[in-house]
Amino acid sequence: WEQVTLAEIHVLIGGATRKGKSNLLNLLVRQVARCYDAVIWVYDGKGGRFVRPWLKPWINQDKDPNTDAPLAQPIFDWASIDLTEFERIVDAGIELARERPKLSYTSGSGWTATREHPWVLILADELSEAAGENGAASGWVDKRHQVSTGAMQGKIARLLRLGAGEAPEPEVQAVAG
Repeated sequence: WEQVTLAEIHVLIGGATRKGKSNLLNLLVRQVARCYDAVIWVYDGKGGRFVRPWLKPWINQDKDPNTDAPLAQPIFDWASIDLTEFERIVDAGIELARERPKLSYTSGSGWTATREHPWVLILADELSEAAGENGAASGWVDKRHQVSTGAMQGKIARLLRLGAGEAPEPEVQAVAG
């Protein structure tokens, strides 16, 4: 058994259709959701198929099995099925990555996640939708919201560069096939 410190890496999960990429993301969500010092922001390019099962217990006001009280909050701190909202997530991640180094470091070796300053995991299921793989010919990811492929690709690349070690950690998935 090897322990992987996710706060120190970027991940791109690629592969053919129906080969388990979303299942791996679900496993990642299940593990990170247990952490008191982490929050999850997610873009669901499948129109809600990825986030809906995770949000359903909170929407239905299911009870927490440990306390028998209604669930206090959804598993995702921020969820989007809309490209314009995903652009806001990416913009917020960029701003967070720019501001995070200004925090005072208690360990002297760098920033450490806490409840007050959590690690932010950014997931994108079907990143190809957000990065314009399906709209590249027209130059627009989402004509209705005027999100351009070039602008989105640039913002995602900037988030990846700035986020290194400053936690928002963009963990992303792309689909081929």
